[in-house]
Formats: sequence, structure tokens, C-alpha cells
Amino acid sequence: MSKISSLSKFEENCINGFLAEIIAIQDFIQNGYEIKKTGIGSDFIAFRKIPGGIDETYVEVKFGNSELTQLQKKQKFLAKKFDTRFFEYRVTRKFLENFKKENHIEIEKLDIEQLRRLAYNGCEVQFGK
Repeated sequence: MSKISSLSKFEENCINGFLAEIIAIQDFIQNGYEIKKTGIGSDFIAFRKIPGGIDETYVEVKFGNSELTQLQKKQKFLAKKFDTRFFEYRVTRKFLENFKKENHIEIEKLDIEQLRRLAYNGCEVQFGK
């Protein structure tokens, strides 16, 4: 079990970024999408069946003021070129802090590997109260 103890600013930002990704995944799932992890140029693909085909969107989740990397910018460009949707899902620091407060999340006590498994197995992540 990988528990987090004393956190550096970098570690805290990584964890907050991952929590932002979980928020995005839950949002898409609640809106009828299925999720497939990509991790190369985007975090995941959100897709759902619609009349006449499949609605598919490449999603890159960003937390706070973080910017797209060069690879992500290239993915966004290619998506537009090939008429595929690319969505930059942004989670603000204030929203994430409220999410952590409402769900009684203390990042120092999280089991990140467990969260990662739950998030990408299509399970809705439940936080203890």
C-alpha cells in the first residue's frame, strides 16, 4: 500500500492533478460516457454510442494553471486536423479544494495506486466520510 507522508510541492501537484483526473472521469461517466485510458497526448478517450455512430472525445485534464505540453498540443492539432474532438478539461484549485473538503479527502492519507485502479476500471471512486 503506497501511503503518502511528507509531501513536496511537486508530489502535492501530482496528486492534485490525479484527483482532477478522477473528477473529470466521474463527470464523463455521469454523462453517459465510457472511458478508455490513453496517457499519450491525452489522459483518456470518452466515448458513447449515439444514433448513427460513436461520440468520441480525447480528453486532457489540467489542474490549476498547468498548460498543455508540446505532445498534448500536437495531439490537439492532429485531432482537429482529423476532425476528432479534443477537450481540455480544467479543474480549478478552488473547485478541487471544495471537492476534497466535501469528500473528506486528506491527500497525505491517500492510497494512490488504489485510486488509479478504481478510476480506470470504470468504477466510481468513493471517498470515506
